[in-house]
Amino acid sequence: MGGFSNIVLNSYDGTSKADPRLIGAAQLLGANKGQIFLHIILPSATPYIFAGLQVSLSTSWMAVLAAEMISSYEGAGWIINMGMNTGDTVLILVGMISIAIVGFALANLMRVLERRLCAWTVRGN
Repeated sequence: MGGFSNIVLNSYDGTSKADPRLIGAAQLLGANKGQIFLHIILPSATPYIFAGLQVSLSTSWMAVLAAEMISSYEGAGWIINMGMNTGDTVLILVGMISIAIVGFALANLMRVLERRLCAWTVRGN
């Protein structure tokens, strides 16, 4: 639920910033609403959608970890909690490193997907 609002708000912002001249030109050429959405609005909103997904991914990951720390019997949050309860620093570090590795992998996966699906927005090499 924490990530939902970021995706919705960014998607709305992206769709509202579609170029009205392109929409008007498509209507003049006889495009229906579905074609306008698929060929004009969705491509212009895609970078905004991915920005929302990137923020939502980190927000959702934090929510999962918080839930694991509060009430769980497995997961990285639970490992950190058990390390704190037993005074085991190694266990805490293992939990922290696993959180970092999973977060890094998820963020890079999202960037790769964005580069593939939004190739026109990539700047430089």
